[in-house]
Amino acid sequence: MLIRVSTHRLSCVIVFATPVADIAELKARRKDAVYTVIDDVLKNNWQKLEHRFDILRATNGAYAES
Repeated sequence: MLIRVSTHRLSCVIVFATPVADIAELKARRKDAVYTVIDDVLKNNWQKLEHRFDILRATNGAYAES
């Protein structure tokens, strides 16, 4: 069983796992970890983009440094 612990500000993921039974399980765990990280990165980037759009709407498109 994998327990995933990530930090909000840091770009690292710490994974604690039980011993691996065979190579197939190791490959499956690796794939699951990659997909989880990709999902987190996409969600974070989408939130940043939405925030920038909110700023543009609030300033009627004027440039604003954030």
